[in-house]
Amino acid sequence: MKKQVIIIVCVVAAVALLIVGYLIFQNRKNQQSNNTGTGNEADAVFQVPEGFEWEGSYIDSVSGYAVLTIERSKDRYLCSVAVPTSDISYVNTYTFEAVKSKDGNSLEYTGGVHTEYLIPEVDSETEVTTTEIYNDGTGQINYYNGYIFWIDDKDSAGKEFLFTPQDLNDLGAAS
Repeated sequence: MKKQVIIIVCVVAAVALLIVGYLIFQNRKNQQSNNTGTGNEADAVFQVPEGFEWEGSYIDSVSGYAVLTIERSKDRYLCSVAVPTSDISYVNTYTFEAVKSKDGNSLEYTGGVHTEYLIPEVDSETEVTTTEIYNDGTGQINYYNGYIFWIDDKDSAGKEFLFTPQDLNDLGAAS
């Protein structure tokens, strides 16, 4: 029974991600064709609510371990995504400086850096191995109905993540 529930939850999450991916695709397609957004449903769903601030830490609600951090720096946003494997033997990081899109409904970037860290066993005398995969990534961070979506155009990283604001109280932090 428990296995069936897990399968159903995974299928529902996958369908939700496909729908959101389609909406992101439609939104980008409309932006590329210089559509003003009038009467377009794809534009409406990605509209950032008034007073929304991008800054903060977000955790992937699907995996529970990928983390997106966005910090404000003058006219830019310093962003980083950390994606560890489930056994923490590898950690992939993506770092980039983003700016608000013209319509203010997304953050866009160029020059993103993807780095992979190989983490040795605890008792090993081996050092952490760092490999830069690329330093010319481009992509976008979108808001949708309380969730944050990130997609790196270079290798489609992030398309499987559904980020939600990280609640420090869930981590045992003092309120």
